[in-house]
Amino acid sequence: MKRCIVTILLTIVLLVNCNRKKDSIGPVYYLAGKDFQCTSFYLPDTLNFRKSKVFSIRAEFSSVVSWTLELKGLKSGASRIFKGNTNRLDSSIVSWRGGHDGLPFFKKGEQVQATVSFMGSELKVTGVSTIKNTVDFGLEPNVVTPVSVDSNGYEYNSKTIRLEDGVFFPKQFSFHSSNSTNYRRVDSLIPAVQGNKYYTIFNRSYSSDGYFVGGLQHRKVGGFYFPDWKEVSNVYFNVYVYGTGVPGTRMNLQFHEADPETDAFKSDKENDSTCGGTYKKRQHCPCVDDAWQKQVSIDHVGWKLISVPYTEFEHSNVPNNGDKGNFRKEPHRIHWIQLTVISGTPFQEVQAIWDYPVITYGGPFDPSI
Repeated sequence: MKRCIVTILLTIVLLVNCNRKKDSIGPVYYLAGKDFQCTSFYLPDTLNFRKSKVFSIRAEFSSVVSWTLELKGLKSGASRIFKGNTNRLDSSIVSWRGGHDGLPFFKKGEQVQATVSFMGSELKVTGVSTIKNTVDFGLEPNVVTPVSVDSNGYEYNSKTIRLEDGVFFPKQFSFHSSNSTNYRRVDSLIPAVQGNKYYTIFNRSYSSDGYFVGGLQHRKVGGFYFPDWKEVSNVYFNVYVYGTGVPGTRMNLQFHEADPETDAFKSDKENDSTCGGTYKKRQHCPCVDDAWQKQVSIDHVGWKLISVPYTEFEHSNVPNNGDKGNFRKEPHRIHWIQLTVISGTPFQEVQAIWDYPVITYGGPFDPSI
């Protein structure tokens, strides 16, 4: 009987061990042989992601091998990496749409070096191409940048904010400053994540009962940013933020909705002072509709991509600034966006830098296309 019990237990242990071995199977790798060769390699001389959305690198190998392809921006430091196990590269295996891994974006006019390396071999194949135009993420499905942007990520015109030293401030999202003296030029020691410009807000809160430092805003007059985005859980606000580690620094995000009950866009008045301010014809008045907001701590140091789902936004309780409405989140009726910097305590000096705000549907912003 003891021998029978021991045999049964040994059988169970063996079965368990066999199952563990099956669960631990990892990826398959193919080492390059002694006589391995890359028999051909092609990379386009120029890359224009506004004209053709997809580019491929073509190559032929003498055998199936585990390879790594890295595309590296020689100026920006941006990188995009692909891996695979094949005996060739073509559009069915690698299709680069101009995206990147990590923080930096590729820049217009920079050279990109493509390097293919092979497992088990010291052989590396390289080529260089030039980016004529970078990808416009605003043209991607379920991605919105509220105004058209050029390769720098900003739109320039006569309304661009001018700083005290005469340097023009970048204008993205058609945002307007709440107090232009709060804004500073680009710091040469802090390169932009995307393009060459970004927003810098640096000042202190001046009110003993408030913490507001500065902000930017944009209204979509007579329409909505994304009228087809109706599922609240799918909407995300994304922005690259550079933090300086000052405790208490916060970013306040605010979305204003125009509720159908208020029929906000049918006013024919040229000017309307109902809310104590002046609102132009067909412009939403914040005293009658919803505003949803979310505060995010900026306690990190360096650049960071922050993505906030709309489900985490709470209803505004500021009188005559989005505290009314139907109290229903309706992302397809968002037409006014605000970003502000708030200090942790009154009279505190804080700084925040923003770059490339973008709104996405279906998940957080993913630039690795």
